[in-house]
Amino acid sequence: MSWWDDNFTRSDFRSWLTNEGSFSRSILTDLVRGYSSVLDCACGTCLDYFEYKKKLIPIKYKGIDSCKGLVDEAKTFGIDCDLGDIESLPYKDKSFDIVTARHILEHLDYYEKALGEMCRVARYEVAVIFFLPPQESEVLEKDPALKYAVNINKYGKKKLVEFASQFGEVSWVSVGSEVILRIKRNTKKVVKKKIVPT
Repeated sequence: MSWWDDNFTRSDFRSWLTNEGSFSRSILTDLVRGYSSVLDCACGTCLDYFEYKKKLIPIKYKGIDSCKGLVDEAKTFGIDCDLGDIESLPYKDKSFDIVTARHILEHLDYYEKALGEMCRVARYEVAVIFFLPPQESEVLEKDPALKYAVNINKYGKKKLVEFASQFGEVSWVSVGSEVILRIKRNTKKVVKKKIVPT
């Protein structure tokens, strides 16, 4: 059992994760078009899987999360989902065309292991969406509605981009309080994006 399993209920997760049509979810949906496989890290209840199906995106989906309750729930829908740790992914190098993670970096003590693992198993691209603190800090943020601190921010743009650059070409886009970090792996493949009406 994970810390998340021990401290939160399934209804807590549902309230946080049911933001279908959110900006960051629509960005990830657009990014996976043209790829044949995706690993969704910290997938929760696999809402991105349902979004891809709804948009008729033909992609082989695999989810992974450290919360047993969420993985079990995803499996009840027949979704290919594993229980595992983002800092030690149980997959071979270059197993997935694209690896995605949405709002997990801000919950990790350090991002290096997780980002390194995502890059290791990605064949062509890694796309990570997260909240960026105004400056690099080691401040625990506590949501007043929760009994535990859940955001651990120990990163800033300069160091994160510098670290990510060792794995490929990095792009960074800030939209409001969210950041979209893309790492195009060092490869010669060109991905053709299909235009599908949404």
